[in-house]
Amino acid sequence: MKALVIHRHPILQQALGGLVRRTFANAQVQLAVDLAAATRLCRIVSTFEFAILDLLLPECSGVQAVVHFRQLWKSAPLLVVSAIDNYEDILAALDAGALGFVSIASSLEGICAAMRVVAAGERYIPAAISGVGGVLDTTDARPGRATRRINDRLTHRQREILRFVARGYGNKKIAQQLGISESTVKVHLHTIYAVLGVSSRIQAMVAATERGIKL
Repeated sequence: MKALVIHRHPILQQALGGLVRRTFANAQVQLAVDLAAATRLCRIVSTFEFAILDLLLPECSGVQAVVHFRQLWKSAPLLVVSAIDNYEDILAALDAGALGFVSIASSLEGICAAMRVVAAGERYIPAAISGVGGVLDTTDARPGRATRRINDRLTHRQREILRFVARGYGNKKIAQQLGISESTVKVHLHTIYAVLGVSSRIQAMVAATERGIKL
C-alpha cells in the first residue's frame, strides 16, 4: 500500500506514519509537512491507496486543505486526523471529499480503527464530537454549507451490517458473513450509531425504519 501523511508537526507526522505501518503490512509511507511538499510529491507519485491530512496546515487550513488535496489526488481514501473539533469544520471536510475524521487526541486503537475503515473505502464518523452530542447532522442551507443530512451517508457496507443486526446477528456472526474482523464490525456500528444519532441496536433499527432505510 502506498500511503501519505500530511501533518505540520514533525513528531506527530512521524508517529502517524508509524501507525500506518503498524496498521497495514508492507505500507510504503510518504511524509509531507505541508501541501507545498505534497504538491512536489504529486509529480512523483500519481496515486495513493490511503492518506492522512491535518486541517491545521500553516498555508492552507480547514476545508480548503481537503479541497487542495482533492485537486492533487482525486480518489485516494482520505482520513482527517486533526486537533480541530468544530462540528461545522468536520462536516465541511467530509463534504469536500474526506472519508472520515478522527481527533489526534484519540487513542492509538481508535486512530488505527479509523484508518482501517477509511482505507477500505468506508466512511468513519466519530460517535462523540465536542458540542454536538455525537450526532453529525445539519439542515443549514446557506451557500457553501452542507445541506445533506448525515443519515443519508451510510455506506453500502454499513447498510449491510444494519440488515444483519435486524436479523439478530451478533458482531462475531456479522464478521464471519462479511469476511471482516469483529473489531471492524464494532467500528462500523460505532459510526452507524453516530450517523443515526442513537446509542443501541434497537434504537438503530427504529431510526433506520423511520428514515426509510430498507432492512
